[in-house]
Amino acid sequence: MVESVCHLGQRRARYGATGRAPISLVNSYEAAGQGYYAHIAQSPVLGVDYRGLHVDRPSDARHWQVPAISDVMPVDVIFLDAEQVWYVGTTLNGATSTIIRQRLEALGAGD
Repeated sequence: MVESVCHLGQRRARYGATGRAPISLVNSYEAAGQGYYAHIAQSPVLGVDYRGLHVDRPSDARHWQVPAISDVMPVDVIFLDAEQVWYVGTTLNGATSTIIRQRLEALGAGD
């Protein structure tokens, strides 16, 4: 993709010399998009932190809980639309992280 000099100049005026938007490194425990809302619920259970990813559709009050992956807990919601949710999962000891994609249709009818 080739950017025009005018467009690149506008981006540099807005974002500085690089012309790139800043990237946030702050954890995002929730996201909304295309009528859906995803959030990471956290609660202590028997001294161990539990984190679960939930997706809601407020228009009809549908709710889905994303199935847990063994030894991986969700830490950040990256993206959400009407078809999928992308999130960062990390091992229980926080040693490694990975990006996980969950298709919403695979979650079933919800509750």
